[in-house]
Amino acid sequence: MAVAREPSVRRTLRAIFESPRAAFRATARLRHELPDVDVALAPDGADAEGAEPARVVVRGRVPWRRSRSAVRILSSVDPSVRISWESPRRS
Repeated sequence: MAVAREPSVRRTLRAIFESPRAAFRATARLRHELPDVDVALAPDGADAEGAEPARVVVRGRVPWRRSRSAVRILSSVDPSVRISWESPRRS
């Protein structure tokens, strides 16, 4: 069996939003609809204190079986989101 198909494998999600508000909504929806997904917000690029960042990154650990659902949720919040995945590495 391939490593990526094992039920316990989690993929690393990185989704870049041009709107911090859309990123916040997407994170809230992921946490609500997929409670086994660990996600967090982070500013992309230089951190401007007190100002709303131009781009925000949603990072998370997503179980393989939830990957498609996570992409659908992110895309429904903001169709222009840029999503990338890091595949799990073999030990």
